[in-house]
Amino acid sequence: MDYLFGIFANKRKGLLVVFLFYTFTHIFFLNLPPKGNHVWRQCHTSTVARNFAEESMNILRPRIDNRGKSDGVTGMPFPSFEYTVALISKVFGYHEGFNRVVAFLYFALGIWYFYALLFFLFKNNTVAFCGTWAFTFSPILYYHSITALPDVVALSTSIAGFYYFLVWNEHKKYHLLLFSLLFLTLAGMTKLQYLAIGFPIAVVVVSSFLQKKYSLLDLTLLVLFGLLVTGLSLAWYDYALYMIDVSGLKDFGISFKPAKSFAKALDILSKNIYTHFTEQLISIPNLIPFFVALYWLVRGNLTNKEIGWMFGVWAAGLFAYHIIELHQMEEHMYYMFPYLPALFIVAAKGYELLLNKGKRLLILLILISLPIVAFAGTFHNFVNENKSLPKDFYNKEQRQAIDDLIPDDALCIVGPDYSWTIYHYFTHTKGSTFRWPREFSERWLKKKIRKNSTYLIWDKRNPMPEFAKPYLAERLKYEGTDLEIYKLKK
Repeated sequence: MDYLFGIFANKRKGLLVVFLFYTFTHIFFLNLPPKGNHVWRQCHTSTVARNFAEESMNILRPRIDNRGKSDGVTGMPFPSFEYTVALISKVFGYHEGFNRVVAFLYFALGIWYFYALLFFLFKNNTVAFCGTWAFTFSPILYYHSITALPDVVALSTSIAGFYYFLVWNEHKKYHLLLFSLLFLTLAGMTKLQYLAIGFPIAVVVVSSFLQKKYSLLDLTLLVLFGLLVTGLSLAWYDYALYMIDVSGLKDFGISFKPAKSFAKALDILSKNIYTHFTEQLISIPNLIPFFVALYWLVRGNLTNKEIGWMFGVWAAGLFAYHIIELHQMEEHMYYMFPYLPALFIVAAKGYELLLNKGKRLLILLILISLPIVAFAGTFHNFVNENKSLPKDFYNKEQRQAIDDLIPDDALCIVGPDYSWTIYHYFTHTKGSTFRWPREFSERWLKKKIRKNSTYLIWDKRNPMPEFAKPYLAERLKYEGTDLEIYKLKK
């Protein structure tokens, strides 16, 4: 045990252990196509990345596949993740495994900076190791850290930006404020909700101002800092909404989505607390140090008022965000990623208290259990196919056969697809899709044919309507499991 804690107390060795375990437990899944939870979001991100690489690398003009006969350009959150994948694909050719590799690397960046943040706060390498290990093996992060999810970029860069700001605030080295500006702006442009990291930063600024720690130059730079981070983030979203309005291709929207009723709100909140928080966000074994820290706080042991105000304002801001977006919180747990830095800083405090009490065996048992719990809880997402999707999507030969049959420039009708993106991504096509059966009508089909749609890829688990059959010229020779391909009459 002394040997292990000696490793934990060494920054290089401790981080090496974290990265080795993180890599070893993920490396076997890096080549997988989109699958598991939120496969639609993974396909959307992967689609935009592939279109950058195959069509245009203009980062101001991201493109989707469900585009009709347009060029697919529309507005969306800043495509930092997608563009990174595209840059790699321009060198090596697009491969869907690059999406997982990029997520893997961005989260590794987050691990590095979270360790640095914890060491800055606690001045103890062992505490920084324990908190970072717990953060790395949060079940929701364990799964999504290798999925095509822009939130991974926003989370990691928000942590880096917060770290650089705190270090700047202490040492006043102005290049650190620039680094913070760059990272926080990237986080906010990628996902606006990650500007919530501004709540603790605001408390630090107010506290330092009241203590007269800032020069006139510092205050001027802070004003510019705040204006640039929020202004550039909001400016990108304004541009994105403008692009949606111009293109007519609705990709996302900025809207508040609270619960539809008080009863529904209580139902979602109870699910968030008893299931999402305990099992997915913080992990059951990690509840021990987390509640140790909360008990220590309730006992009134916190003497640093700035820390108390920082976490109080941070918690209030995150709670307000949670209520505003409560409808999303029922299923979309990655909307809760902004909570993770605060939660695991509290957990790290719990580890510090346990270390001070000499509970090293308990700490070791918790640390060992965390990757086991994370792996057991998310392994099925990596290995099981999505039964709701056509089996063809997870068969390389069938996907290649579709790619060979359909010309690259052909416009295709693909579906039924409730996501508007999954079927296009897996079939590597562009054109139109629809929801079944509401949106698929004879009038709609005729309109798409008039607008140059030439192929129909049909999920035959749904019966082909009689009105559609006169518009089918021929069925192509494709031995699909769940799909069939038709050429359409002109």
